[in-house]
Amino acid sequence: MNISQKSKNKYSDSSTLIELLICLAILSSTLYPLVYMLQLSRPKHPSSQNEYLATLLAHHATEALVAKRALSPEFLPEIVSNSPVVVHKNSANRPHTLFDSLMPDGAQMNETNDPEVFWAFKPFNFSIDTYIADNNFYKVICQVNYTSNNLKSRIYFDKLISLNQSTSPANGGDSDD
Repeated sequence: MNISQKSKNKYSDSSTLIELLICLAILSSTLYPLVYMLQLSRPKHPSSQNEYLATLLAHHATEALVAKRALSPEFLPEIVSNSPVVVHKNSANRPHTLFDSLMPDGAQMNETNDPEVFWAFKPFNFSIDTYIADNNFYKVICQVNYTSNNLKSRIYFDKLISLNQSTSPANGGDSDD
């Protein structure tokens, strides 16, 4: 009787182990879509120096436009197409004034001001697209284009700006309420 009791315990232990493995397999297969969605929602880290600089330029331009709007409620950014970030000798387009603040004296970046900054930002072109998103909002898209390894790439930031003239915490102003 003692031997049969031991075999029943071994059988019960092995069936418990198999049940546990089956439960883990089902649990892992049901959690896979959740893990996949979390991986997709994670921000992508820049993979190259150019991508990192383009991200910084797009972010700088977006924040500069928001700051100009906060200082002057009637300001709305204009549409800019394919403007260089630095002054090119043979370029017909002039750089946008948003990037003048990157130089200490407020001048536009050129090869004589700061050669390192000039050559770092030379491959980038900048665009601003704007449109009314809703009755009360104006959407601004700052896009930076560059070529890396013979592939054209672009980074963009977008921002909703309130069209209301009053300042409020929602559009960056202060409120006494």
